[in-house]
Amino acid sequence: MSGPTSTFGAPVEQLDLATVIKVSQAVSGEIVLEKLIDTLMRTAIEHAGAERGLLILPRGDELQIEAEATTNGDTVIVRLREASVAAAALPESISIMPCALRRA
Repeated sequence: MSGPTSTFGAPVEQLDLATVIKVSQAVSGEIVLEKLIDTLMRTAIEHAGAERGLLILPRGDELQIEAEATTNGDTVIVRLREASVAAAALPESISIMPCALRRA
């Protein structure tokens, strides 16, 4: 995996300063990609108060699930994975619109 990006599903107004600082520190302090993804997924789940979160990235012409975070009580479990995005794997509240992927 190279050059991952992620999008938090919250409006900018809802991001508090503490969360922005925590994410900035995580990004600047991590060199190992797997550890960085783990830290970002944990922070996103904690900030959103979610039970489950997915990191979905474009790979060629498809979207791939690269990581999944789930909660079990107060514990957040992050698993790295490489799976095609299938409707069954996504919550009902999520819909993915077809989009053209721009290549740099």
